[in-house]
Amino acid sequence: MHDMIIVGSGPCGLACAIEAKIHGLDFVVLEKGSIVDSVVGYPTYMILSSTTDMLEVGGLPFVVQGCRPTRQEAVRYYLRAAQHFDVPIKTYRQVTDIQRTDTGFMVHAKNVFTGEIRIYFSKRVIVATGCYNTPNLLGIPGENLPHVSHYYKEAFPYSGRKTVVVGGGNSAAETALDLYRHGSDVTLVHRCEQLDGNVKPWIGADILSRILKEDIPTFFNSHLESIQPRSVTIRRDGDRYEVEADFVFLMTGYRPNAKLLVDAGVALDEYGFPTHNPLTMETNIPGLYVAGAISEGWRVTQANIEKGRFHGKRIIQSFDEV
Repeated sequence: MHDMIIVGSGPCGLACAIEAKIHGLDFVVLEKGSIVDSVVGYPTYMILSSTTDMLEVGGLPFVVQGCRPTRQEAVRYYLRAAQHFDVPIKTYRQVTDIQRTDTGFMVHAKNVFTGEIRIYFSKRVIVATGCYNTPNLLGIPGENLPHVSHYYKEAFPYSGRKTVVVGGGNSAAETALDLYRHGSDVTLVHRCEQLDGNVKPWIGADILSRILKEDIPTFFNSHLESIQPRSVTIRRDGDRYEVEADFVFLMTGYRPNAKLLVDAGVALDEYGFPTHNPLTMETNIPGLYVAGAISEGWRVTQANIEKGRFHGKRIIQSFDEV
């Protein structure tokens, strides 16, 4: 019987684990992939928009040459934090079920390699599973074709090819710019009349300059209607346009997968937001907590690490109040 089980070892789950370690709790972290799997999945050469001081966990200094870390620097930092605090993490253990018991919770975790199920018992559970593994689907024909992706890693494989990027946020803008600078013939499609308001100023200025110079052809107020093996169909103001596309990147954002919480009895609001006490992060199920992006429902932004790294402190401080 553990004091606590933490589901997910992203930056916010790791911050919860470090807080538990500081308070001397007996716990284990169950992670379906690698440590900080979501950050590992970021574009290879990405520079995070947050400064290092806003990404620190456990008071461990995050020092790099510039003020904003690269994806590699962030991964290295969080791995070092897990080692520094000797956090007990079981990787490649996917939690499939959380059940309430008379004494706490019974958590089922599957070994992703063998399929073997192991059962863990705990007084409390924190779910910090993030959102990066659940993209917002467009629900259009061709979305599941092999040359279509909701994720972007690097530009080199697409040099000299025709690409289409869908979206108007930071990820879409950065993807379009990176593809353009590495020799791809890229087209940008966005459903609104301008880029999203949350696009970072330096990214916005860069992409707008390329749009105005027609270096990156852009369809604003447009919707991707369908995807074919070598082209896409774009609808704008009742007209349809056929654009060649060897590869399509649907950078339409991500959302938390709340199925694990719902199956455990957690109530959601109309937007998919897990109901919880914002002071303690406890859901309507006593002893079951949420931390990080999973607690934000549809309001997911890259700033979730900045805010979510403090959720563990709220949660564990509430234990003393019980």
